[in-house]
Order: sequence, then C-alpha cells, then structure tokens
Amino acid sequence: MKSIDSHFSEFLIQVHDIDVNIVLDALETQQKQTIPIGRLAMELHYMSVRQVMDTLFAQGDSKKRFGEWAVELGFITQENILSLLKSQENEKPKLIDILINMNVIKSSQRDSLMAEFEQWEDK
Repeated sequence: MKSIDSHFSEFLIQVHDIDVNIVLDALETQQKQTIPIGRLAMELHYMSVRQVMDTLFAQGDSKKRFGEWAVELGFITQENILSLLKSQENEKPKLIDILINMNVIKSSQRDSLMAEFEQWEDK
C-alpha cells in the first residue's frame, strides 16, 4: 500500500511537472526530520534510555527494525509499537510544507494544491 507521501509525490511529478530530483530531495529531508521510534519511545515513556540503548546495541547491523528488537527483548509490546508508529506518522513533517520551505511551492498555493490532489487521488 502506497503512503500519502508517495501518492502526493506522484501527483506533483505527473500533474505539476515538478522535477523528480526535487521531490526526492524533499522526501529525504522529510525522512531526516522524522523522529526515530526509539526517541519517541523514551519521550512517551514507553521505554527507558537504557532499554533504547540495549535495543540499539542488539539491533547492530541487523535488518530487523528497532521495534521488532524492542518487542523481542521484552521492553515493549506490539501494541505499543503500533501506537508509536502512529505517533511518528502524525509528527512527521508534511511533504508540502517541506516543498514550501524549499521555495518549490508558494504557501498561498497550499490549500488549492491539496484540494486538487484530493480530487486527483479520488479518480
């Protein structure tokens, strides 16, 4: 299932002819500004600093995600991870706001562009 950001990216590239490299730069910026799950787990008091550090140590170079390790180590439940992922998604900077900050889109275009995107997505 595609994320809202991938749909919005596709819309910007196909409909508004925004350069794919600019969109990729914006997505990279968004990823860098997204709060890591471990930090959120500490901020929301799901895990202690020690538990996060132990999880990161166990994770090492593994392809397993932080949340999988934290559950496996017994520091957190799967339900907690789902809650953290939802919080992370809600806290993540919006792609359109990043593009506005990059001066790719004017802030005055924000509402009309989002309305146009919603119509495009419904097709």
